[in-house]
Amino acid sequence: MTILGAFFFASLVLTSCGPSACDCAELGMEALKETMANLDDPIKIAESAEKWEKKMKPCVEASEGDEEFEKEVEKCLEDMMKKEK
Repeated sequence: MTILGAFFFASLVLTSCGPSACDCAELGMEALKETMANLDDPIKIAESAEKWEKKMKPCVEASEGDEEFEKEVEKCLEDMMKKEK
């Protein structure tokens, strides 16, 4: 296997193991937008919270005890917020 082939294989395996920091940031932004859109309806907020808790579980698990991952999520969130201005 060539070095390039090994690198491609390793990156494929690593990215398939869980969500990326930017994937988690994107999910977080979607959850926030949905919550903000439903502020006047407590039932929809509760339903939304339950839905997003399930969707965000892999991200929560990935960030537990991993400060580097948390920093990457924060950076992605900052970048996303700058783009939305």
